[in-house]
Amino acid sequence: MKNFSNTYKVAVLALVSALTLSSCGDYLEIEPRNIITEDNFWDEKADVEQMIYGCYVRMMQDDFMRRCIVWGEARSENVINGSAEGSDNTNGKADKSLYDVMRNAIRSENAYTTWLCFYNVINRCNIITVKAPEVAEIDPDFSNTEAAAYVAEVAGLRALCYFYLVRAFNNVPFYFDPVQSEDEVKNLPATPRNEVIDALIEDLKSKVGNAYKALPGFKTPAASTYNSNRMTQYGIYALLCDLCLWRGRYDEVITYADIILQAKLAEYDELEYSSEFSSLLNSVPKLFKHPNDANAPSMISKVTQKKIEGYPLYLYTSGGSDLNSYFYNSSAQQGNGFEGLFEINYSNTPDDNGNGVSNSAVGFFYGNWFTRVSGVSNGGHGVMFAAASMSKTAGNGKPDPTKKSDTDNKFFLTRYDVRYYSSFERQGGSSGINYIRKFNAGRAYLSNNNSSNRENVPYVSSFDTWTAREGNWIFYRMTDVMLMKAEALIMQGNYDAAFYLIWAVSRRSEYDAKTKEDATKDGSYSLAKDLYTQSFDYMKQLLLGERQREFLFEGKRWFDLMRFFLRDNDYETLRNAVQEKYAAGGSSEDIFRDENSLFFPYNKHELKKINAEGVVIPQNPHYLNGEEDD
Repeated sequence: MKNFSNTYKVAVLALVSALTLSSCGDYLEIEPRNIITEDNFWDEKADVEQMIYGCYVRMMQDDFMRRCIVWGEARSENVINGSAEGSDNTNGKADKSLYDVMRNAIRSENAYTTWLCFYNVINRCNIITVKAPEVAEIDPDFSNTEAAAYVAEVAGLRALCYFYLVRAFNNVPFYFDPVQSEDEVKNLPATPRNEVIDALIEDLKSKVGNAYKALPGFKTPAASTYNSNRMTQYGIYALLCDLCLWRGRYDEVITYADIILQAKLAEYDELEYSSEFSSLLNSVPKLFKHPNDANAPSMISKVTQKKIEGYPLYLYTSGGSDLNSYFYNSSAQQGNGFEGLFEINYSNTPDDNGNGVSNSAVGFFYGNWFTRVSGVSNGGHGVMFAAASMSKTAGNGKPDPTKKSDTDNKFFLTRYDVRYYSSFERQGGSSGINYIRKFNAGRAYLSNNNSSNRENVPYVSSFDTWTAREGNWIFYRMTDVMLMKAEALIMQGNYDAAFYLIWAVSRRSEYDAKTKEDATKDGSYSLAKDLYTQSFDYMKQLLLGERQREFLFEGKRWFDLMRFFLRDNDYETLRNAVQEKYAAGGSSEDIFRDENSLFFPYNKHELKKINAEGVVIPQNPHYLNGEEDD
C-alpha cells in the first residue's frame, strides 16, 4: 500500500535483497545463519528493529503468502480450478501442486507440503525474543519497556506462524529457543496440535500487556490507520480470540473480543470529529447496532459527553457511484483502514529507488492487472476462480432456515448485499466462470438500474486496475472479531446476543445502509431472529454463512470448516459444503473420512532426510498408501 511508514518501507525494501528469501524447501533448514546470530550485530536498538522488519519482509514473500492462501482457501468450496492440469494460461504454466490440492489429490511430494518459510520467521522471532532484552542492557537509548514491546510483537508473529502450521499439518515441531544450525532441531519431535495452541495462548497472555497499542509516532488520527501493518496489542488480542476459539475457551474469546471492540469504539469517538481522518477515506465508520442489542459496546463520548454505542464499521457505499468498503474506496486504499487489526502491507508503486513489493501470490492466484472491455476480462485472471454456485441469483425476501428448499435461501441472502457484486465478476454463459476481484481490483463502480433483471438493485459496472496487487493481505479485522465472539456465544447457548453481532456485520453490507441513521434500521430484508435463534443448527448455519460471505478468498473458509469438524465432530457441515466441488472424486464421506484427511501430509523428501537421523515423526496416517516406501 502507498500509506507505508517511510521508516518501515525503506528498511523492508533494503532487507529484501539482504536476506535469504528462498522458497520453502528442506526440512527445518535454518535461515539466515550469520547476520542474526553474530554477537557484534546486537549492540543497539536499530539492530533489533532491523530484524523485526526482516520478519515482515519474510512474511511478504511469495512462498509464505501462497501458503496462507492455499492452506486456508484452496480446499474449500469457495474456489475452483481456473486452468486445466499442465496447461498454459496468462500467468504462465499452471501450478500442478495447486491443481492437485484443489482436487484433493495431495501427495507427500506436493510443493505445498513444505514449510521452511514459516520456520524462518519463527526462528527470527525466537532470536529477537532473546536478544532484544540483552540489547536494552547495552544501549541507553533502548529501554526495557521498548524491548518488552518488541518481544510481544514478535511473539504474536511467531504464534501466527505456528497457528498456520498446526491447522495445515496438525502436529508440528515446536520450539521457542533460537537455533543457529540444523543440528539443533534434528531431534525435535512433532508436538500435538492442541498442546501447541495451548502453549501459544499462555505465551501471548503473558506478553500482550507489554505490546504497543499504537506504534510510537503513529498516534494522530490518520496515522492510526497504519497500526495494523504491525502486530500491535489489538492484533495479538484478535489472534488470542482465534486460538481460544479453536480450543473451546469461549469465555476468553468473549473477553478478548470485548477489549478490542471497546477500544475501537473509543477510537471511533476520537476519529468521527477529525477532519484529518475523514479526508483519508470517503467517510468515517458508522455505529451499526441492532435496535434490541443491549450488550453492544457503549461509552460516554469524550467529545460530545453523550452516550454512544454500537460497532463502528465502514459503510459499503458512500452515497455516490464508488463502492466504499475495506477493499474498495475512492482513495484506492485496500486495507490500512479503521477496521484493520493486522495485515501485511504491500506497495506495487516504486519508491525513489525504483523498489516496490507487490503481492505476487494474489496476482498469480486471483488475477493480474484486470481491465474491462465490453464486459469481458482481458485474460489476466488468476489460476483460481470463484465457485459457480456463488453467482446464482441472490436471495429475494426474508431467508427462512426452516425451509431448506426455499428458493430465496441463496448463498447471498439478499440482492442488496454489496459483497455479491464486488467479490467477483460474473462472466455469464454456460461456463460458470467467476473472476475473483477482491484484493486485485483498484476500485469498483456501482450502478443501479433495472436492466438484465436486476430490478433496481445495485451491481458493479466496472473495476479499475491501477492498484492491482497492492491490496494488503488481511489476517484480522473487526468483523472477524465480531463473528468469533458470535461463535463463542452460540457455543455457550446465548443465541440472541450472537444474532445481534451477525446482524450488524450483515446489515453494513447492504446497499441501502448509506447513512448513520440506517445503521440501526432493518434494511431491504430482515434476518428473522426468532427463526434462527430457535436452534443451534440454524445459528451455526447463519454464523458460518456470514463468515463465508464476509471473508471470501481471505484464506479463512477451509479453517472454519475444519474447526467445526475437529471441535464438534461435525462431519456433516464440511462434507455438505465441499460435496459439489469434489463430486468427481467420489463421495465427500470417502474423501474426508476422518480428521487426518483434513491435514496435509508431511513432505516426503524432508521426512526421509530427517528420519534418517533417528527422529520419530511419523507420516500422517491418511497418506500411508504405499507411496512413502518408494
